Amino acid sequence: MFSRLRTWLFGSQAELALKALLYQWSEHQRNNFADFKGDPVAAVSADLASAGASSESLPVLICADANKAIRILAMVKAGLERQLDCEDSLIAALLDESESVRRMAARVLVELGTVRGLAAVVAGNKHGHGIRTSAAQRLKEHGTNAEPAIPALLKLLGEHRTNWRSNMWAAFALVEIGPKALPYLIHAIRCGSSRGMSWAAFALIHRGDFTDIPEDVVEVLIQYEEDEQQGT
Repeated sequence: MFSRLRTWLFGSQAELALKALLYQWSEHQRNNFADFKGDPVAAVSADLASAGASSESLPVLICADANKAIRILAMVKAGLERQLDCEDSLIAALLDESESVRRMAARVLVELGTVRGLAAVVAGNKHGHGIRTSAAQRLKEHGTNAEPAIPALLKLLGEHRTNWRSNMWAAFALVEIGPKALPYLIHAIRCGSSRGMSWAAFALIHRGDFTDIPEDVVEVLIQYEEDEQQGT
């Protein structure tokens, strides 16, 4: 795997090939870094040296190096070594002008799995739909501890230009957060976009407890369930 990464980073077709690799990682295979055989950290470290990387720390290389290959390799190493001190640089890289850099930053943030990093991936829209879905799935695993991610999840919940799986996992994550997310879901039903209302209703129905939901919203949920059953 890392020999291919090296070829694509430094070869004449680097940009196209690297995009293909990152798309494969993010959208299809979703491999864990731990699945790689051999000593991937040593391989990436050697590639960083070959690319002319300085001895600066990984957060510095990710954020400040002009060489895109070095930035990406530094991200891969951060993911492999689970270096949480790289999180700020990785979040900033989600806005990089290079799609390859943005996708790798998102992939590594999902691998690190902190609530803050996952929320940044969920909230952004320049690194692919699939990786945002993966981030929402990981946030669901955090349960009530994912409360700081509520605004990011609400953004994803109501987006029209994403795929329905992303909307669905945002809904599941919000349900797992619990009572703190309830006012947001209620407001989305009352005042949100049509898509946001639909997925907020889906989330509350999936929650299965209407006792603390206002009557007007319960009526919407009942109508939503009836429409779903009738296929309308």
